[in-house]
Amino acid sequence: MLANDNLGVNSSTRLELMSITGKNYEMGIKFHIFVRGRMPSLKEFLVDKKETWKKIRNKIETNYQWLPEHHFTWSEVNHLGQSHNHYGIHLKGGVTIFCTDTTQRVKMIYDYNSDDQLVDELITMFNKRKDKPKNRVGLIQASCGTLNVKFVEYRPYELEITPFLGEEIGALKQEMLQSFKDETKSGLYLIHGKPGTGKTSFLKEILTQTDKQALFIPPSIAGELGNPNLISLLMDHSDSIIIIEDAETVLMTREADNSDAVSNLLNLTDGFPSDFLNLNIICTFNTDIQDIDPALLRKGRLRGIQVFKELSIEQAQKLADNIGSGITIDRKMTVAEISNESFVNSYKLTGNGIGFNGSK
Repeated sequence: MLANDNLGVNSSTRLELMSITGKNYEMGIKFHIFVRGRMPSLKEFLVDKKETWKKIRNKIETNYQWLPEHHFTWSEVNHLGQSHNHYGIHLKGGVTIFCTDTTQRVKMIYDYNSDDQLVDELITMFNKRKDKPKNRVGLIQASCGTLNVKFVEYRPYELEITPFLGEEIGALKQEMLQSFKDETKSGLYLIHGKPGTGKTSFLKEILTQTDKQALFIPPSIAGELGNPNLISLLMDHSDSIIIIEDAETVLMTREADNSDAVSNLLNLTDGFPSDFLNLNIICTFNTDIQDIDPALLRKGRLRGIQVFKELSIEQAQKLADNIGSGITIDRKMTVAEISNESFVNSYKLTGNGIGFNGSK
């Protein structure tokens, strides 16, 4: 029989449980089930500094009640000889806090019978942190037969690109930012156009202006949308923005080699999983819109679609002037072409190249 909040958990039994949980990220969830005997819900919070996590941990241990046998630290050495530490504590009131130094996230695990006030207090405590990291994106990657997330920093552009891309794209940006504020909304956004038209710059701008966590699925593993492990991983990162660049492999009309990926994308945006994952998925692609699976374009599932084009002469000139390029625009150009033309022009004017101290 599973233990509950009022029963002590034998130390050896607890360690045995830890050793059979398999994946590290399941450890806290299975410990909660072991103590409570109930299937839990989960929220995650990003804590990127060890000192910050130490302060939070001390505050939790000092301000809340817990039994000694409901507190554990677990160390292990992986196949590369690297040591990793795991920490868990189950609070009276039915909430488990779990953190592992293999990620930068703290899991709060609770169930339908947990103390609502305790849950709200802990959520408020995590959300009020002043050092929330900005300009970070989680890279989903395949490793040792499983999927994991590694958070990395990206460099935002100093210049907001949207004002130069036209009113439609400006309206889409505002619509997306407003929608992201609603934690109950999920859906699909499609952004397409030729390379260099500003799609990636637009996405960076969006991410710097929202508090939502963003996860990036690179083209090399976009087909993993059909992998059951991905759903398990996304359950640990609900209420996130998912970005899939060059997403042709998961958007095109279903064929034998991509049918699972398309079906999973449909479920993530409008199926039963969307009800508890609350994901906003942004896909970029270069193919013709006619090649996209019609089911993805259904009203209610598709929250927005926008084509990115070359800038008009007037738009291109405004962008060139704003970045101080000193060039005159005489044709339609992409954002990348304007940036590259500006760089070349600057090189010719100053004679200072990149590398070799500008020597010729």
